[in-house]
Amino acid sequence: MPRIESFSFGSIVIGGKTYGRDILILPDGTIKRRRASTRFGIGSHVIKKGEINELVKANPEVVVVGTGTNAWAQLASDAESCAKEAKVELVALPS
Repeated sequence: MPRIESFSFGSIVIGGKTYGRDILILPDGTIKRRRASTRFGIGSHVIKKGEINELVKANPEVVVVGTGTNAWAQLASDAESCAKEAKVELVALPS
């Protein structure tokens, strides 16, 4: 599993690599960048059903969502429903 080394507003370092946009860490350790249109200041900062659905497909017990250094990111109601239907605990916490 990748190790989160540090983070600050707009940046996160995982395994020695710096990411300048929101990411998903899949249960197998794969790191995927969120679409550029969801990047802060450009578009929505809402975690949507499709992103949660991608995570729950691997049947994890828990999905943890970091809501950012200022806790501005939010879960869409359909994202919460998706996790509930998959019987996956969904935890959203400030980064």
